[in-house]
Amino acid sequence: MNRVLPCRGRPRSGMAAAVVVVVLLLMSAMLVYQVQGVLRERRQLRRERYRIQAELLAEAGLARAALQLNNDPEYREENWRVSAEALPSDGEAEVAIAVTPEHVCTVVTLYPLSEDTKSQVDTVRVTRSRKLVP
Repeated sequence: MNRVLPCRGRPRSGMAAAVVVVVLLLMSAMLVYQVQGVLRERRQLRRERYRIQAELLAEAGLARAALQLNNDPEYREENWRVSAEALPSDGEAEVAIAVTPEHVCTVVTLYPLSEDTKSQVDTVRVTRSRKLVP
């Protein structure tokens, strides 16, 4: 009777394939995690850019109100719509200006405004108030 004995020196190819699959799965998971981080950072930077632009528009609204009040002491309110072409990035802006009889000016800025409802989620609202000297 001749028995064939398994060769002990031969590597198991099935085990190597399983290790390769596990390594590929781990690398894929790490790649997905990195891509999610990059996308999260990108959204955060975009929101920060919108916030800074909205603050600049609010300051411009206060300056505009001061100029209008100097030209017309009866000036009380205005909705200033800034076109997308006049701004460095996405969408147009709306700056609502209100001046009390005591010359306290409140400005509310919304930026960016867009017809796309998905973009409205990123709209930043900034409110500034200041006493204006006529």
